[in-house]
Amino acid sequence: MKIAGLIFAGGKSRRFAEGAKENARLAGRPLISHVIARAAPQVDTLAISRAESDAPIVEGLPVVADICRECGPLGGLHAGLRWAAALTPKADYLASFACDTPMIPDDLVARLLAAASAASRPAAIASAGGDRHPTLGLWSTLLEPVARRRLEAGDFSLHGFAEAAGAADAEFADEPLSGFFNVNTAADLAALEKILGGAPR
Repeated sequence: MKIAGLIFAGGKSRRFAEGAKENARLAGRPLISHVIARAAPQVDTLAISRAESDAPIVEGLPVVADICRECGPLGGLHAGLRWAAALTPKADYLASFACDTPMIPDDLVARLLAAASAASRPAAIASAGGDRHPTLGLWSTLLEPVARRRLEAGDFSLHGFAEAAGAADAEFADEPLSGFFNVNTAADLAALEKILGGAPR
């Protein structure tokens, strides 16, 4: 079984006043570098989801450009599913990660796969404390037509796609230093830096 990975990094970071979130420094390193370090060992190959094909690469990883522009994370996931299915050998699943969630669990993909397998579902997403996190998911590459049809219908909701795919929930503990701590603002970044015991920005 081959699992490819995709890091969503195509957003406009509208709520992050200091520019692209992926480049914000956490413990002296860019946010996306933390995600790469945790995601890469969990998959067979890893790429970055971008809005444009000529966007800068990070740490030598390939760029997967959106096919459906301005379609949000579902647009990126759709392009990622097509990319993963075209690999040689073809990937069976695509694991998705977010560039602004730097503390993802080291066993995220294994637990997503276990949840999907136990429920006989083609997908699974992370869940903690009653909150579902579809940007942190595992998706069968056979779901590409489902994603394409929803995009063609103008339905760009990643939550909606997870529902349509019948995604199982992989339950994780809801803790203060959550693996799903999402950095949306500079204040979020400062809070996470404090939790980690790093130096103030």
